[in-house]
Amino acid sequence: MNVVHRLSPGAIAVMVVLSTLLGLAPGRAIALEGDRRPNLQSARIKDWHIQTVNGRRLLRFTTMFVNVGHGPFELRGHRESTSDPTMSINQIIYNADGTVRPIQTDAIAKYAGDGHDHWHVQNVVIYEVWRIGDVATTRRGSKIGFCFFDTSAARPGTPGARRSRYYQEEWCGTNSVLRNRVGVSVGWGDVYPWDFVLQWVDITGLPGGRYRVRATVDLQDDYDETVEDDNCTWSTIDIPNPGEGNTVSLVNQGFGCDANAMQPVSTYPDARTFEPAANVVFHAGPHTGYVLNSVGTELDHIWRNPSSPRSGTTAVRTRVPGRPGYWIYVIAGPYSGYWFRDTAAIDVMP
Repeated sequence: MNVVHRLSPGAIAVMVVLSTLLGLAPGRAIALEGDRRPNLQSARIKDWHIQTVNGRRLLRFTTMFVNVGHGPFELRGHRESTSDPTMSINQIIYNADGTVRPIQTDAIAKYAGDGHDHWHVQNVVIYEVWRIGDVATTRRGSKIGFCFFDTSAARPGTPGARRSRYYQEEWCGTNSVLRNRVGVSVGWGDVYPWDFVLQWVDITGLPGGRYRVRATVDLQDDYDETVEDDNCTWSTIDIPNPGEGNTVSLVNQGFGCDANAMQPVSTYPDARTFEPAANVVFHAGPHTGYVLNSVGTELDHIWRNPSSPRSGTTAVRTRVPGRPGYWIYVIAGPYSGYWFRDTAAIDVMP
């Protein structure tokens, strides 16, 4: 492995100050001259299958995310002891002069979870499926943990692409390690075949019809890239009714974050709107707020545990696609810009 040349404490302090002055999100570093950043994209989805397992109907498919940037996509995990159930994750940015620097991220890694003896970074790729015209049917993929490395020379014509693989599966690390290293080289991709464990979306109970399937790498914007809005691939497919066969028909495919996959929303169809806006009181205790996209998939979240009540304002109460119960969107107060499930721990007073 390469020797890591980290920035001096003084240089890191300057970057933190600049980030604060410029209003950058925590963990989002300033791009420096000479940075060779990755650019993550999703290859076309393929190998469509429907399987019935223990009464559940599973839509399976093969996915791959690729790196077409100027430098490798590399993450390094770390924890203090073997009793820690998760690793914190730093993205490693390579510079043109041969040095590298770490960027702290909000991502975490968890051990195993799919029967494999290694660590998985969470939510690197997210799968979403919904019936065309009916986002209330939205389902999300079961595979959320990824041990990624160079599996396929996907884009060998990319400038700076390696001729041979570099990142290795064993670098993901076993249960006893305190550090690990995962990555995808320039021009390479990481493939997840249709028959991998958890490589499916549960479509049990959904009727036959036309559906949109979308795979997005770095949907939650945890990592620094040269381009931030080209991370999606999508397919339109026809699914038969239960009991009428398992043949999936591909209608069309494309790239790009259709339906604003990476854009947060503040309302959904058929939402109840408060006019004027309603007051909200959050009881003392833990609360989790979410930033959600148009089909209800998490883009970001916050967790707070106030020792006394907090007040805010909401303008919307609604059901969110693919999520139970009713939700409110907060437009003022300390939790402004986040969705919360409307529970007994929250009082809404129209």
